[in-house]
Amino acid sequence: MTIMVDKSDIKVICLTEHDLEAAWHTINAYADQSFSFTDCTTFSIMERLRISDVFTFDHHFLIYRYGLHRQKAFTCLPEKSIN
Repeated sequence: MTIMVDKSDIKVICLTEHDLEAAWHTINAYADQSFSFTDCTTFSIMERLRISDVFTFDHHFLIYRYGLHRQKAFTCLPEKSIN
């Protein structure tokens, strides 16, 4: 099945320079984790757009913290499927 983005309701979100800088900052701040650059740019976009819920099977979204003093966590669904 092919999805025609220009004729659908799918919104394409482009990375900003700020997103890229934030992603590199996250990679350095979490050097002990195996976050990919894709993980980090997604975290940055989610923070910028104030998205707190994510449907994912990637356990990195359970580890990452954001906000003042990094005390906020994403709500990950489905909860029981993430290892």
